[in-house]
Amino acid sequence: MNYPYSPYYGQPPYQPYWGPKPPSRAMAAVAALVFFACCLLMFMIVVVGWSLEEVGSGHVPNNPQFLTAAVGIQLVDHVGPVWQAPRVLTAVVGVFALLLAPTLAAGFDAGRVLLGILGATMTAYYGYMLVYLLTQNGFRVSGIVILALGLWLIAFVFCCLPPVGRGMLSYRRRFAAYVGGYR
Repeated sequence: MNYPYSPYYGQPPYQPYWGPKPPSRAMAAVAALVFFACCLLMFMIVVVGWSLEEVGSGHVPNNPQFLTAAVGIQLVDHVGPVWQAPRVLTAVVGVFALLLAPTLAAGFDAGRVLLGILGATMTAYYGYMLVYLLTQNGFRVSGIVILALGLWLIAFVFCCLPPVGRGMLSYRRRFAAYVGGYR
């Protein structure tokens, strides 16, 4: 006798359909790791870019590649104590990314929005800085700027991907209301 939903010869047994799976937060965790890498790069720029060596009567930075990658350094016209503003701004960007990356991994929408804005801003800034350096014949010192541009661009793109948005908690609540709860 053939029962309903019984498999034919050679077919796997019938598996009941439990509905679609809830979205995963794996892509959100990957995006948070990329923002964490951006944070580490910002801290490396702060620490390595301001290691000074004594030359003559003053101190000059001995790592111009890292110094040119500081946020806002092209706005400083002269060498002096004004260099502290780009250093602090670069550290603030790193701390901001460090504080918001776990919120993205945890699935909070606010973290995704704020990191998306930060990623877009930093991508635009480093794109501008790369153009600025290349028009000023700064080919030798543009390596870290290119690295920062690529890393912030990757972080921004990962943050804006649809699987990251589906991993957020608000999407999971809407999904649960649509499907009728999780199993």
